[in-house]
Amino acid sequence: MKGRKIKSIWAFLASVGSSTVLQLVGLVITPFYLELTSQELFGLWLTLGSLVGWISLGDLGIGMALTRRAVSAIDKSDYLELKKLTYGAMLSFIVIGFFFFICGIYLTDTLVSLFTISQSLAADFRATYFILLIVILIGQPLGVFDSIIEAKQHIAFQKINNTIFAFLAIIINILLLYVGYGIISFSISILITTLIKPIVSIYYLKRIDKKIEFYPFSTSMRQIKELFKFGGLFQILKIANLISTSTDNIVIASILGASFVSIYVFTSKIAFIIAVGLISIIPIILFPGMSQLFDIGDIFKIRNIYFGLVKIAIRLGISVGIFYYTVNETFIHLWVGDSNFGGNMLTFVFVIWIIIESFLRGITSILYASTKIRGLSIISIIESVLNLAISLFLVKYYGLVGVALGTVFSRLITLIYVPLKINKLLKVNSIYFLNKIVGQTIINCIPTILILLTADFFLIANLTSIWFILIMGVLTFFINILLFEGIFIFKQKNKSFKKRILMLKSYYT
Repeated sequence: MKGRKIKSIWAFLASVGSSTVLQLVGLVITPFYLELTSQELFGLWLTLGSLVGWISLGDLGIGMALTRRAVSAIDKSDYLELKKLTYGAMLSFIVIGFFFFICGIYLTDTLVSLFTISQSLAADFRATYFILLIVILIGQPLGVFDSIIEAKQHIAFQKINNTIFAFLAIIINILLLYVGYGIISFSISILITTLIKPIVSIYYLKRIDKKIEFYPFSTSMRQIKELFKFGGLFQILKIANLISTSTDNIVIASILGASFVSIYVFTSKIAFIIAVGLISIIPIILFPGMSQLFDIGDIFKIRNIYFGLVKIAIRLGISVGIFYYTVNETFIHLWVGDSNFGGNMLTFVFVIWIIIESFLRGITSILYASTKIRGLSIISIIESVLNLAISLFLVKYYGLVGVALGTVFSRLITLIYVPLKINKLLKVNSIYFLNKIVGQTIINCIPTILILLTADFFLIANLTSIWFILIMGVLTFFINILLFEGIFIFKQKNKSFKKRILMLKSYYT
């Protein structure tokens, strides 16, 4: 138990550190990308990323299933089973990946026509797309070793390793852009890191556990069937993520044009950093540990984790949503220029999205750990259809705002289902949950909202852009700490300050 806590703490610190560094580097490097390409060309790259995300659904959730099954094999010290699961996943990825590779090749001309790509850009688009298809074909089989590292709960190493290779990809990308390779530079850099990374992962696994063996090749239909059984359920993880991060870009590129993809992505950048990048860290880290808790049936501990995740997700979603609304226009002005800002209404819609997405990403990992997600798969299919239908309808009347509204409206069905399903699974009264956990947390956030909006009103006209953003960020952080952790410490009457801090630590661990 203590070892699991220590691993979770180190994983959290590494995740926050690596995610923060990568996001900062991404913010710094994006203006250079725009300068070395163009708004349209960069928009095409963003659209390609979305397309490849959908094509990579061909993994059928096997990567997540491998992590889940590997946890059980490692706990039982069954290293032969672990090897068979690993190669079963690799073989499945190769077969499925080849099928989707052929389909992707077949769709090339259709995509060029769909996105009305000019003749001058068509050749680069085709080459970049082809290289990305190769990355999918080889990347998923070679990525199975990362799933084993996750199962070993060495997530801190994995986050640091991912950060290093992301830096390497950026360096290669910039060098190729300067040489004049254009949009192809993005895909070549990813291909190079995809080929190198598995070597590091295998070496690390052999260092941390000498019993792990990958030679000779060994698997059977039993392991493959188990992976597909679990993978079919865990596929929803990728679908839900792609719905919220990739569908919009494809709709925008096909109807409004690639340049508008850049505007949409830049306007929503902070929102995605917050909801997808930062708030997702905690549940991802807790996933292997929660899987173990479900295996041993410790519902009481899982219930406490659930309540804690709900409170953290709500308070972070609301507070950083308000921060995003107050600083986004100023941030875009400083970052990539006013021509890339999508407007205050688009920003407001993304505030609602941040709050919803933060809540769902904070708690849905509990369902994944339980493997009781058959119902969620149906809900997500409905959400996917609604998202596409609403976005396609509203984009004609409201442009980028219509696309964002489609994402928000379709997400509401999952917002209702997920907590109800978890409450049933953990035997939590939904009325109690709504009033005492969700409702009370929202009420506690009201002072934070009022203080931040008041600060925005008085500060925005009296400070330069960079100082305004920095001060609002500091205020958001410290007000959050003061009104939650501060009040918790203050309420512990007749106890020393050290004892109060220890109680706070115990509450979170």
